Amino acid sequence: VTAFTPINHIKFMERRLELWAKVFEASGEGIVIIDAEHRVLTANRAFCRATGYELHELIGEAVRPDAGISLLAPFAALLAQRSNWQGEVTMQRRDGSFYPAWLMLSVMRSGHEGEVSHFIATTIDPAIAPLGAALLSQDSARYRAGATLLGRLDGAVLLGADGFVLH
Repeated sequence: VTAFTPINHIKFMERRLELWAKVFEASGEGIVIIDAEHRVLTANRAFCRATGYELHELIGEAVRPDAGISLLAPFAALLAQRSNWQGEVTMQRRDGSFYPAWLMLSVMRSGHEGEVSHFIATTIDPAIAPLGAALLSQDSARYRAGATLLGRLDGAVLLGADGFVLH
């Protein structure tokens, strides 16, 4: 038995993939896609522009603090239950300067067991996006209070030369 997919369906899916690639690159929000082993698969232009890193410097890098503990580990229990987290963070640019950002972490799952396949980290730099500034000023206290209940996370994350660093 041979199965064929109609060519018009294949063309439709190709156009859809091209559109998603354009949306990813055109987004004003920084987006990083991380695999299940906590390594960067890709990042968009907004993330690279905000942090000062070139894409080739990020791909394949482990997302971990200088102590070797995963950035995602402090959020593991929450991400296992809700599959997302958001809160105020402090990001570090490649040049060592800092900027406030709003971080949204999402978990992508696959298979019957619901195993983690990817993490999506989205950041809004309030200096670039007025919406980000509004989020930080209006919702920061609420999310910081929630993070404090999760083990004194305080929603603080730094992106250093070797990946994400907690402080």
